[in-house]
Amino acid sequence: MPSPKDLHLRFAEHLRHTELAPGSQDLYVRIARGFGTWLRAHPQYADALIDVEVRDRALAAYWRELQDTRTPTSLRPARVALTHMFHWLQLPPGQFPVDLRKSASAVKTHRYGNGTWIAYRDGVPFKAKAICVDGRLRTTDRIRPMRAGRSTAALSLYTVGVRFRISGSVFIETATGELVESPGDPLVVKFEAHEKTTHADLLGLGRWVA
Repeated sequence: MPSPKDLHLRFAEHLRHTELAPGSQDLYVRIARGFGTWLRAHPQYADALIDVEVRDRALAAYWRELQDTRTPTSLRPARVALTHMFHWLQLPPGQFPVDLRKSASAVKTHRYGNGTWIAYRDGVPFKAKAICVDGRLRTTDRIRPMRAGRSTAALSLYTVGVRFRISGSVFIETATGELVESPGDPLVVKFEAHEKTTHADLLGLGRWVA
């Protein structure tokens, strides 16, 4: 098991046997070196590379320090690299703290009919509550910007304690399938599973009229 001092060297050796591009390998190694250096400066987290609970506490403290000096965009590669590193260390994925600097005003929710909505962060959609073909409201795990009136999205469905991830699209139309709302037929957000996505049948049979 590597120590904080040689963490980046051992990680680099591992990465050389992966299909990761050389530039990405170099970036991951730099990020691992930064985390190892931070651990050496914080001996209370000495077991972070072997103990999940200590790792979680260390990651929370380390990540909040990064949030104070970096933009959310620059943190994305660090999140991916550390997640890869934890997998290599045979540790479960870490929980990265939410950036508390994001004010509530940066997140705005556009509400539609029947309890549906789309949430935007800095003007970009990132989550939605939509009606599925079985008539139930569900919240997506993620949502990507709309193209041609639809957004790619995914949601999780739990059945007898098992999590199923379903890919699909989110779009807006009235409950009856019209593009313009009318009295008694408001615009709503709908989720439709992709035709060939796994476990789509768990949402019920049928498709929305697009």
